[in-house]
Amino acid sequence: MGRKFKRFLFASYAAAFVLFFGLQYFMKTALDDVGRYTALLSYDHEVVVAMQDISLSLQQAESNRRGYILTNSIDFIQDYNSEVKSVQQSFLYLKQLNLNGGYRDQFLDSLGASINDRIENLKSSIDLAMTNNSSDSAQAVLAGRGKELMETIRPTILELVKEKQNSRDDTDRKLERVNAEIKTLFEIAFILLIVFGGSLFVISYFYFKKIDIIEDGLRRELFQARQQVQHATSRYQDLKIELKEKMDQDDGGQA
Repeated sequence: MGRKFKRFLFASYAAAFVLFFGLQYFMKTALDDVGRYTALLSYDHEVVVAMQDISLSLQQAESNRRGYILTNSIDFIQDYNSEVKSVQQSFLYLKQLNLNGGYRDQFLDSLGASINDRIENLKSSIDLAMTNNSSDSAQAVLAGRGKELMETIRPTILELVKEKQNSRDDTDRKLERVNAEIKTLFEIAFILLIVFGGSLFVISYFYFKKIDIIEDGLRRELFQARQQVQHATSRYQDLKIELKEKMDQDDGGQA
C-alpha cells in the first residue's frame, strides 16, 4: 500500500476521531440542557399545582363552612376537615419544593401565616355556630375578616402561578431550541457519515482499482519477459546444437 494512501487513511481516521468526539461533546452538553430544562418544567409545574390545590381547597373549606352554618349538617364539617387537611398537606409539599430554591422562604412564611389565619377564621366561625351563639353580627365580622384574608392570599397565589407559568413558557422555548440543536447535530452526524464513508469508499475503490491495473500490467510484462527468456533459451539450445554439429563435421573432415 502506497505511502500517500496510508497518510490519507491516517488523516481520514484522525479527522473522524476528532469529529466523533466533537459531536459527542456537543451532544452531551445539549442532553444535559434537556435534563436541566425538563427538571425545571417539572418543578414549576409541581409548584403551580400545589398553589392551585391550596387555593381550591380553601375555597371548598369556605363553602363547607357556609353549608354547615346554613344547614347544621355534620357532613359539611367532615368535608371541611378534609379540605383543611388538604390545604395543610399542599402547603407542606410546597415548602418541600422550596428546597430546590425556587423562591424565598420569607414568601412562604408570609403565605403560610395568611393561610393559618384563614383556617383559624373558618374554625372560629364553625365553633361559633356549634355553640348555638351564631349571631349574624358575629358571623358577619368573621366573614368580613375571612374575605380580607382571601383577598391577601388569592392575589399572592395568582401572582406566583403567573410567574411560574411564564417561567415554564420560557423554559419551553429553551427546550425547543435545544431539541432543535440536537436534531441539527444528528443531521450533521448523518451527513458527515455519508460524506466521509462515501468518499473513503470511492477513493479506496479507485485506488485499489489502480493497483489492480498496475498488477495486471506487471503480470503481462512478466509473462512477456518469461516468453522472451524461453525463446532466448530455446534459441541458445538451437545454436548450441548447430555449433556442436558443425564442430563434429569439422572433426570428421580432418580425419
